[in-house]
Amino acid sequence: IFGVGSIKGPLDYNSVISSSNDVAIKIISLLSNDYLITEFSGIEIKEENCGLCGLCILSCPYNAITIEADKIAIDKFKCKGCGTCVSVCPTNALDMNIDTTEKIIKSVEIFSKFNLRPKIIAFCCRSCGYAAADEAGLKKLFYNPSTFIIQVPCTGRVDASLIFKSFKLGFDGVMIIGCRKDSCRYINSVERVREKVKLLKEVLGPIAENRIVRKSLNAVEGSKFAEIVNSFHERLSEEIKNET
Repeated sequence: IFGVGSIKGPLDYNSVISSSNDVAIKIISLLSNDYLITEFSGIEIKEENCGLCGLCILSCPYNAITIEADKIAIDKFKCKGCGTCVSVCPTNALDMNIDTTEKIIKSVEIFSKFNLRPKIIAFCCRSCGYAAADEAGLKKLFYNPSTFIIQVPCTGRVDASLIFKSFKLGFDGVMIIGCRKDSCRYINSVERVREKVKLLKEVLGPIAENRIVRKSLNAVEGSKFAEIVNSFHERLSEEIKNET
């Protein structure tokens, strides 16, 4: 998909014609190739770990995963790298080839060394949650500095093990911030994580209800991001004060 002319911003007539010609040349150059090579930024498979349970197939919003002849396969052209399948795999047979589980956990471990309480870990989707946090920073909006942000491709990538690991390493609260309903870049992954968090809270009870927050924002809601973080921080501060 190529954006042309005023769809990219306000332009005068001559600039629209010029940009359209530039895009036309790019398309001609692209189509003149005998074949195209795509860079795959998605899922890697450890076949020896796979139990062929099929949970990944049920979770994939793009129908990119199949199991045939007792072998799992991923269509690299269908896969968009949301990571939802990774979050439901019980045997760690799937992982991202860039945002690996090991990389995310290492980030959580490093942030956990911050000593002041309450401290919060925020898993923010690349499209909206992280963009909202970025906008808050650009606008120099204040939100408590004991909140540490980890970018994930989609909130569907966040699984129970990452949340448990965060609590085990001493974080007082976990935030999962993704896109608004019907705005998810990965179709319905934001709804899947909503159900996942709801189930997790039911299993863990009142503690999880107060310590896990899932919110939906769009990319330009930096002020809303700051407001949510500060509100959560104040609530955790009160709980810690009551504990002591």
